[in-house]
Amino acid sequence: MSELPGRRHFWTTTLAVAAALFLLTELPYASGRAASPPEHRFLGMLRNVDDLNMYFSFIRQAAEGHVLFEDRLTHLPHARGLARLHLRIDLHRLDPRRCIYVGNGPQDPGFARRLGFEYRDAGEFFDQIRS
Repeated sequence: MSELPGRRHFWTTTLAVAAALFLLTELPYASGRAASPPEHRFLGMLRNVDDLNMYFSFIRQAAEGHVLFEDRLTHLPHARGLARLHLRIDLHRLDPRRCIYVGNGPQDPGFARRLGFEYRDAGEFFDQIRS
């Protein structure tokens, strides 16, 4: 019986800490919901928003009936292309030595090299196409 008050204190403290952590981590989400205009809805995205929006744009394009997707988050002109590049390489038996990877991120040259593709900087590539 002497353990009961200590055990009750443990669970009370544990629940209080859990509630405090929940409230603390809920603040950014509550703030986002409160700041959203009436005609919009906060989706709870706090990090990697661009990446998630890209996938949402692919989902929307698929719902519109497209098989080839465009990058709706860029101002650079481009044709619709295939998503999930690595699956398409196998599916269409592409020869990596004849493929060009166009990118502008710091990771893109290494990614192109791992795929066996020739790498071209997006700015230079699209400038060359326009002229």
